[in-house]
Amino acid sequence: MNYPKLHIAKLILFNAFIVGFILNLIFAGIFFLGQNTWFSWAGYFWHINDPDWLWKITVEWFSVAKFFLFYLLLIPAVAIHWTIKQLEKSK
Repeated sequence: MNYPKLHIAKLILFNAFIVGFILNLIFAGIFFLGQNTWFSWAGYFWHINDPDWLWKITVEWFSVAKFFLFYLLLIPAVAIHWTIKQLEKSK
């Protein structure tokens, strides 16, 4: 028996995880490579004079992104994958 709805849900979640992970790597690269430039821009545009505060914002951003990617996308995709395997094995 085939489970197309479960398979589609797994593919959507896993593909969203892959795209989000790649975008997160790009954001991390932009952050670390252009750090000197965008810290001064943030200070100019948003009147943020404390670099430690910008580090806290950046760490919070990557923490929230990691939580979303792993706990809300990857773990359900893996759980659906295991469920499909168990259902196929039990038939």
